[in-house]
Amino acid sequence: MLDDVEADVSRQLAEAAGAAAEAGFVAVMMSAVEAWLELCDRPDIQRILLVDGPSVVGWARWREICQRHVLGFIQTALEQGMATGEVRRQPIVPLSHALIAVADEAAMYVAAAADPAVARAEMVHVARQFITALRPV
Repeated sequence: MLDDVEADVSRQLAEAAGAAAEAGFVAVMMSAVEAWLELCDRPDIQRILLVDGPSVVGWARWREICQRHVLGFIQTALEQGMATGEVRRQPIVPLSHALIAVADEAAMYVAAAADPAVARAEMVHVARQFITALRPV
């Protein structure tokens, strides 16, 4: 079930990002972040992906499933951003892992917040700072 939900989430993130593709790297990544946080508003997504997933299948297996579905999306976006000059050249694999960490922690922060709407706005702002920092100087 975890794998199926992760695949569906990945598809939805790709759709959101694809709709912003013409606007460039920052728009693509922010569309994906906002879609991710919106999906994580759903109690079933929170429970399966953020709570039960790691505890039921173990952290390593949970991470492997997440990475299988979402890591490739992030790596592709980074590769395209570097190819167009919108992202400073740097090692893509560790950077993609760092961006997954940002997204996962953002979702956990919003899910645990007393005021999820405020927390979400805060995390969208923080994620934008991380993503725009990748641009060439």
